[in-house]
Amino acid sequence: MLTQIEKEQLKREINNSIRIVKRSDEDTLDKVITGTSSGDVYEDYDYLYRHATEDIRSYTPSFNHPTSVLTIGGSGDQLLNAINIGAQKIDVFDKNRLSKHNCALKVTAAKTLSREELIAYFYQLRKEYFDILSSSLPEESHAYWESLYELFSSKELKNNLFRYRYLGREVVESINPYLDRENYVGLKDKIANASVNYIDASFYELPKYLGDNKYDVINLSNIYEYINYKHVTKEGAEEYRDFIIKELLPHLNPDGVILVAYMYAFNDEVKAYVDKRYKENKEAFSDIHPAGYYHFLDKLKGTTSQNLAYYFLLDAFQNYNTEKLLTNNIEYGMSFDKSHDLALLLRK
Repeated sequence: MLTQIEKEQLKREINNSIRIVKRSDEDTLDKVITGTSSGDVYEDYDYLYRHATEDIRSYTPSFNHPTSVLTIGGSGDQLLNAINIGAQKIDVFDKNRLSKHNCALKVTAAKTLSREELIAYFYQLRKEYFDILSSSLPEESHAYWESLYELFSSKELKNNLFRYRYLGREVVESINPYLDRENYVGLKDKIANASVNYIDASFYELPKYLGDNKYDVINLSNIYEYINYKHVTKEGAEEYRDFIIKELLPHLNPDGVILVAYMYAFNDEVKAYVDKRYKENKEAFSDIHPAGYYHFLDKLKGTTSQNLAYYFLLDAFQNYNTEKLLTNNIEYGMSFDKSHDLALLLRK
């Protein structure tokens, strides 16, 4: 039974989701006219991801079969992959208050649907699959999704609520070990033995909610990008580093690991190029730099604010016990070398 406070929060989440679905057409028009949209700023109530956008398969072996994990919510893929490798206590945080319902939907789908049905469901969000899993959802998430399916079609939810770019099936299967056929067979039992706690909190709010909790793994995914979105500075990277060292590292068990950041289309060679170009012309990395053919080519090579943020972050952590793990590139990022992404790991 939900408390009155929980009911009021759920009502806000449903109403904001309705606003998001309805505003999407307006955002599309804004994009055409002004090049911006209200969805460009990461909000407390925002679009949802159907799938992760990073090569989880490449970095999870570095986690060494954790039992306790703190992870970003997002699509729920990081959560299910943590359960797949043995995590039994998982705290899931996200600034986006809708993320917990997305994670609950993904986890419940994994408990009730076949592998093929789960994959199909998160591409089309068809009501027939939702009807199979809905009764197994937690109370809040059941009320949330039932309300949205009553108000909108599967197509409207797919196109407007789950609006972030989605990946092809082959890529989704390649980055998610829990979708391997042999892993999916045992996933339901692992989910049944796992305790999942959702935290509605931004990155810098986490200390208020962690108490004395200790973790084998802290997975921050690509949250560094969101924090520094459109405001990339060296000081921002150092603030992020200092927070991790002072506030999160004490919550890590001995021999634990923090995934500090996942970086798209980035490696040491790209970093060296960014270093050279930044010293030559800092303005080349500005998103408001005058457009033109040669400027466009420069961006394709790697002079993006995203890569500048990565550059600052690697410098900020250069004197710490970190590992730069090359992963497969997952279609995102912009640089002359898109052969790899990079996961920055910090060990205790």
